[in-house]
Amino acid sequence: MSKFVPQKRTQLIEARERQGWTGAELAKRLSAYKSTVYRIEAGVSHPSLALMQKWVAVLPGVSMEMFWAPGAKARPGKATSAPARDAAA
Repeated sequence: MSKFVPQKRTQLIEARERQGWTGAELAKRLSAYKSTVYRIEAGVSHPSLALMQKWVAVLPGVSMEMFWAPGAKARPGKATSAPARDAAA
């Protein structure tokens, strides 16, 4: 399983803080547990694709690329895997 790149984790936290939200407030908007948000921001846990999509939708300045390390490859069917980059993108 790949790890977040440290500066990307920082970008996720900074994007949340720019909105003036706590991790608990973001979790509520994502319909997720606050512990899930904090674990993802700490790089301990990896979000599912659905949670990443919600995160991008509710938090300005967040992109899908913030959720994986460069060169990481996804493992199909695994919610904790980093998504593969689309070759067409």
